[in-house]
Amino acid sequence: MAALVLTGDGHTGKVHTLTGPKALTHAQIADGLGKAAGHEVVYRDVPPEQTRQAMIGAGVDAWTVEGLLELFENYRAGKAAHVTDTVPRLLGRPARILADFATAHAGLFR
Repeated sequence: MAALVLTGDGHTGKVHTLTGPKALTHAQIADGLGKAAGHEVVYRDVPPEQTRQAMIGAGVDAWTVEGLLELFENYRAGKAAHVTDTVPRLLGRPARILADFATAHAGLFR
């Protein structure tokens, strides 16, 4: 996708929002990756304050911590659940579903 946009005409100044063909929750993503990997993967929704303390404890700077927490809250609120037609429109083929991607790269998840 990046090569197409960087080398093709008509993309200067445009913003392309890339999504898969279906909005998925973090739990659905974990389940799909687990199936491909051949073992259970569980998503745990860690409370923001616990996440903050863990990241600060790991040495992440406060600015990054707050930015990530804001991003995580947007996901929790469903603000990233929209699906665009950008990928199929630009590539001329459907966007891949998570199961196909995970299966194709299962060795990386094992």
